[in-house]
Amino acid sequence: MAVKPFTVQVGTWVNASDLRKVYEWGFRESFMSNSASSHGRQKVLSGLSENSEALFREINALRDSSVSLVEQRENLNHKAKELLEQRNRLNEDFVRMIYEVKTLKLRRDELNRKVKELKASRNVARDAAVTERERLEKLKNRSVAISERLEGSPRRALEEFNRLEWKMQTSTLTPKAEKELIKRLKELEGQVLVAKKAEALRYKILGTKATIGGKRLQAQSFHEQMTKIVEESEVIHKKLINVSASASTAKVEADKAHGAFVEALKGADEAHKGYVMNLVKIRELRQQIAQTGPMAKLRKGQEVREKLEKSGAEKLGQGKRLSLEEFKALMEKGAI
Repeated sequence: MAVKPFTVQVGTWVNASDLRKVYEWGFRESFMSNSASSHGRQKVLSGLSENSEALFREINALRDSSVSLVEQRENLNHKAKELLEQRNRLNEDFVRMIYEVKTLKLRRDELNRKVKELKASRNVARDAAVTERERLEKLKNRSVAISERLEGSPRRALEEFNRLEWKMQTSTLTPKAEKELIKRLKELEGQVLVAKKAEALRYKILGTKATIGGKRLQAQSFHEQMTKIVEESEVIHKKLINVSASASTAKVEADKAHGAFVEALKGADEAHKGYVMNLVKIRELRQQIAQTGPMAKLRKGQEVREKLEKSGAEKLGQGKRLSLEEFKALMEKGAI
């Protein structure tokens, strides 16, 4: 019993192992299985011309080339798949790092804005301290000028003025004593007024010193906050540079992987085209072999025999006389 050959349609995508199954059957056996008997096959094979043998050798060479091309195509497709996965992974890393870069930039810009605000506040506090210091110097100068106008201690002058004023209000004095008391009160009144101005200046001086101290502390606090933020901003900026460099590297590697992926696909496509072209050439060579030499004669004889069998069977059915050729054909077929 003839074994059914493994056939492949031209253009079908098969792997190397399937292709080997096709070629294990071989062209000669699959073609010769259509002959009437093993004796006929041997007769035809023995009558093959040198040209047919050359065509068979060319077919074998094309079969070997096809196996190699299919293996090459499979390897390139596998490589393309790996490169595609690598490219996609690198692109994902690139997108993630770009998002991180944007986040770092926003944080850095926010910190720089805070530094700018704190620097402005520090400068305002320092300027205010300078203004208060200038005011303090003026107050001190006025205090010195007033002190020069005082006779003795301002406190003693004030105490004496209060005592004499109380005495004048509560005691009975002679006109002469009263006149002397009033004269003394007038003298003390100017000193008391100067003393009160001096006291007011003293309090202003103390308040101004406190204000200057507060402004200095405020400026120092702003400066310390600014210093910490600047340090954090520098750390973020360095990280930003590193991440940006990594993102650039990932992009370059992704583009490189994509280029290799395209080349691998192109190579696989070329290998597949070569494989298909080989199949087409093999089919053309088979047709060429079938249409020339002993094969053509065998096919023509088969067609004549089938016609004789058909006409002989019709004549038998009609009771007509058979020709010698029709009789031989029906005898070989076993119909008589």
